[in-house]
Amino acid sequence: MNILFVCSFFPHPKCGHGTSTKVYNFIKGLSTENRVDLCCFATEEEKELSVLLKPFCSELKTVPLPKRETFKKVTDSLFSAKPRVAKSYFSLEFLEGLKYMLAKTHYDIVHFDISYVGQYIDYLDLPKGTKTILFEDDCLLFLVKGRREGAAGILRDPLLFIDYIKTRRYQPALWRKFDLILTITHSNKKTIEGFNHGLSIKVIPNGVDCAYFKRDSALSNEPLLIFTGNYWHRPNEDAVVYFIDRIYPKIKNTVKDIRLQLLGKNITPAIKKRVSSDSSISYGGFVDDVRPYLEKAAVFIAPIRTGKGMRGKVLEAMSMSIPVVSTELGLDGIGAQDKIHALLANEPGKFSEVTLEAIRDAALRKALGQNARILMESKYDWNIITGELEDTYKELLT
Repeated sequence: MNILFVCSFFPHPKCGHGTSTKVYNFIKGLSTENRVDLCCFATEEEKELSVLLKPFCSELKTVPLPKRETFKKVTDSLFSAKPRVAKSYFSLEFLEGLKYMLAKTHYDIVHFDISYVGQYIDYLDLPKGTKTILFEDDCLLFLVKGRREGAAGILRDPLLFIDYIKTRRYQPALWRKFDLILTITHSNKKTIEGFNHGLSIKVIPNGVDCAYFKRDSALSNEPLLIFTGNYWHRPNEDAVVYFIDRIYPKIKNTVKDIRLQLLGKNITPAIKKRVSSDSSISYGGFVDDVRPYLEKAAVFIAPIRTGKGMRGKVLEAMSMSIPVVSTELGLDGIGAQDKIHALLANEPGKFSEVTLEAIRDAALRKALGQNARILMESKYDWNIITGELEDTYKELLT
């Protein structure tokens, strides 16, 4: 098959967010038996990473994101039918690059990831037989649906509220233009179906490189908690602020030498303020290899309250046999069972209680880690997930 990926981001783990890691592994896995090309937005720094994708892509085109002043972004958004983010991702240079690649090569599959670039389907004259797919795993509708914290955030931000109203109209109409919608969890699928009945939708879960994320050392007994993420993503910022303010104090009062380590890009002012005022909390920024840091931790925390989707950070911790304490939402789509693969807690008191239990009980941590590793190897290794995606493409073409 000839496959073209159209992305709103540069797909590589070094970019520091889960969707870029997901698409990188799709491209890498599919390239062994298929021609794979890529057209994506990228910063100058990300463009330098192109050499890392060239072994897997026959053709690769990167385009800088259009730059607008903040005031113009706001006014453009207010007078446009498109949501603010979709508007900000429209670029004539990107469209021309996409048209050039489509004219040069006949593609069996054009895979758009995510809806910010899905809008370009309106400007393309695709040949008969070419199938279009939109992978939808980051949508404002997912943030709000069924989550009071997400809904409250929308109502507090007038611009975000306007975006949400526009998205309710814009997104379902966009979904209908594709041959197939893919999403990452069954809860996401249910949300999409609630806005638009009759769509062809399939779940392709997130994955993890089990050969890479594998523990090489003995179980850690250090009183160290860890969280990783890109903090411009609202659910990650909310999770950290919520944990530090409402869960961590009880743990600190019980375990005097406890430490919390935060890793990942784009620390926000709210998190920075809390890190600077507590010497037991450290922020290490983005690291190329998170494995040594995970191995030192006694527990990986995932106090996620908003958003939707499968958290790659949780899959990586589980693959490393690191005990995970999480909310129900943090384990969404994974199929992990409480007290078998992870410890589950939705309320602050319960979260601190089970985290303390995991810190104190080495046998429990070992059992959780071993079971989580088995789950990752049996269901979520990228070789399995990419195989499911390739089979999906073939079914669509028959």
